[in-house]
Amino acid sequence: MTKWLWRIVACLSMCLIGVLGSESIANAAEISQYDVDVSIAADGTMTSKENIHYHLDKKQKLLPHQIAVGDNGEIGSLSIGMKAKEAKDYFPFAQSPTKDLGTYTLEGQSNMYKLELFNQMEEGDYIGQYETQIQDAWINYGEWQVLDLSFLNAPLASSNDTIVFHFPEAVNQDAVKWHVPNSDAVSLNWKNDQELVVEVGNRPKNEGIQLQLVVPEEVLPNNHTKGSESEGNQIVQGIEDKQQAAQAEITRQQRIIKIASVLLFLAILGFIGFSLWKKKTTAQRLSHVDQTLLTQTNWTPAMIAHFLYHPSQWITTLLIMMNLVNEGHLALRFQTKGKQITDIYVQDQHAVTQTHAESLFMKALKIQHNLTGEDWVSMNEWQTNRKRDFRQLEQQLVKTTKRTIRKQHVYDSVNKGLTLVWLLLIVLSLGVLVISIYWQMSAHFTLYWPVLLLIIGLIILWLSYQWLLPLKSEHGVAVAKNYRGQLNQLKDSQQITDQLRYSQDSGLTYLYSWLTGDNHAYAKAIETSPYTIDLAETMSPVQNLTLKQLRIKLK
Repeated sequence: MTKWLWRIVACLSMCLIGVLGSESIANAAEISQYDVDVSIAADGTMTSKENIHYHLDKKQKLLPHQIAVGDNGEIGSLSIGMKAKEAKDYFPFAQSPTKDLGTYTLEGQSNMYKLELFNQMEEGDYIGQYETQIQDAWINYGEWQVLDLSFLNAPLASSNDTIVFHFPEAVNQDAVKWHVPNSDAVSLNWKNDQELVVEVGNRPKNEGIQLQLVVPEEVLPNNHTKGSESEGNQIVQGIEDKQQAAQAEITRQQRIIKIASVLLFLAILGFIGFSLWKKKTTAQRLSHVDQTLLTQTNWTPAMIAHFLYHPSQWITTLLIMMNLVNEGHLALRFQTKGKQITDIYVQDQHAVTQTHAESLFMKALKIQHNLTGEDWVSMNEWQTNRKRDFRQLEQQLVKTTKRTIRKQHVYDSVNKGLTLVWLLLIVLSLGVLVISIYWQMSAHFTLYWPVLLLIIGLIILWLSYQWLLPLKSEHGVAVAKNYRGQLNQLKDSQQITDQLRYSQDSGLTYLYSWLTGDNHAYAKAIETSPYTIDLAETMSPVQNLTLKQLRIKLK
């Protein structure tokens, strides 16, 4: 009993060692290129030349391989060679059970032969060449010649593999039938009337490509490996049924893609049409426009920018800083090199701020001041050394500014529903687009216009977010018209002069000129007038730049 127990343990140990050994080989080696060239003689004999490019991550003494011969086939001859990638000649291997270096073993199991190559291989790139003559794999069923054989049988995974079949006679391509299970990664194309190219995408390890190929009888006129005509007709009928089912699935997928893309595009157009109609009716119901001066409102420049335009996070921060300078809470000093801003130095003037966004900035500035100990805080060092914290600050400033705008009741209540519909259309369009591309790549068909329609729809949705949403309420339209009217006045030199002469806060008006890009003209008007504006003096080193150009060249 003890003897039998030890035998069982020994067998299990050997199996475990074999499994772990094969896994070790699989993990240490990979295939970078796998090409097979198959020449077919008139009698159906095939000469298969496999060229496999290996990459070894560590020293190896063993490489596994497999050769399929089919249910009726057998190996007529086999020659194996290997060389380092940079070497000129292949080193030939000899079959031997000794497992010495330079030998290989060959074991037949049903329709597959397993090989093991033994050699001393260092880490690096190698090319293995397996030339096999396979007999009786093609079966002559009278009207048809049929091949049912597995290719690309190396136990290691590979991708972008190629098999080229060379037929002895010209082939009527319309009469050829083929089938590959799970053929998503397989495509067949005729190079000419005698060469068929099979391309394979990703191939998992330990899986070959089981190919059923049917050609007319006259292609292999000397093939004497016979099969019954009824069996051949059954095979051909089975392949045709599979092809029809595959074509029916492709037709179904094409129909779904076409219908879904058209319906989604119409839904997007309906969404845009409703939004435009809602915007128009809101504007038509507007009875009057509030003409209150800008300086008599509680709207900050950052709020106006977000309400009328789409400023970046950095521009939002800049507008808040400039407004703090205008209010006397902050001091700025620009360091420039030519037209390039190399740094902006900020100093806290220790005054009480009015808005939540400004308070957030001043608190963050105080933290940065305490960390550096410098009286003038360098924005360059702040953005460089505490990049994550500064980005979070910018995000908080934008979020707070937008929240303050929403509290002014300037947006239509329908926006919540429109936003949900907008998100739903985005998700559905992206989903259908991804599925469409995946199906087309898998089944090897092409539908351009549905994909183009979906992309156009997504662009329309993106533009609607930039220029249409969120919809403004009647009050919001009045506020927008009021501010746009006031800002447009800054484009008139006489209006600028009047603003300097009569405005209670010409510094704030100067700040607004940066929103419209008229800051340079406003600064020129200040130079020729008896009035002085502290903010304009602060911004004088960069008055020739636009708001978008006020970027620091970070270290």
